[in-house]
Amino acid sequence: AHHQPADIPQEIAESIYTLTKETLDALGIKDGAGHTEVFLTESGDIRVVEAAGRMGGEFIGSHMVRLSTGYDFVGNVIKVALGQAPDPPPEHNEAFAGVYYVLPESGQIKEIKDHSGSYPEVVETVKIKEVGDTAPELIDGAGKRSGLFVYRSESRWRTNDPGSILNFVTE
Repeated sequence: AHHQPADIPQEIAESIYTLTKETLDALGIKDGAGHTEVFLTESGDIRVVEAAGRMGGEFIGSHMVRLSTGYDFVGNVIKVALGQAPDPPPEHNEAFAGVYYVLPESGQIKEIKDHSGSYPEVVETVKIKEVGDTAPELIDGAGKRSGLFVYRSESRWRTNDPGSILNFVTE
């Protein structure tokens, strides 16, 4: 799963913002999208683990930024690529957004139970696998997902059981 905004104190968020800007500047990334990932250590240190001149994947740039802030990240990346000025960012976060990935037990998919319509927070459901497909053995999450759903909520929203919303029944 991915969620935004991060559930961290404002002081840490400001430090991450400053470090991110310094990192992208050091890499010469001045125009267009920037994607920076950090780890926050137990001692409170912030460590950059990835920085690139691209939008975030995993539905971050394409969905979550717009859903949580109201900012059209994709549209503004296109504007910059065309030499146009981007829109100014909103002054504050409007909501919370995220994506949950569904990783069923390995085996042949016999049934898909989609209960997302019962959750007003769920704005999009994607079924990567279909009935009859094989859900692979889960070694890591990369490329092993059978489906996902994207949510938006006015308050921080979490589910401990994404399979109760989108369930791939395997045999």
